Amino acid sequence: MKRLPLSCLLTVALNASAVTPMEIFENRIMPIFKSPNPSSCVQCHLSAVDLKDYILPSSDATFASL
Repeated sequence: MKRLPLSCLLTVALNASAVTPMEIFENRIMPIFKSPNPSSCVQCHLSAVDLKDYILPSSDATFASL
């Protein structure tokens, strides 16, 4: 049995479960942007940060602002 270097195995594992930035944006960020109360997350998380100031209508603009 041929042994693969650990870095090769990690690369394969990471690529197999890779999620695109667009998928992250659509599944995680846009629901916050579309929420009637987009700042409700900060009640528990990032209390000093107002997320609505950083979430923009496009994934490119949002990731750049973050």
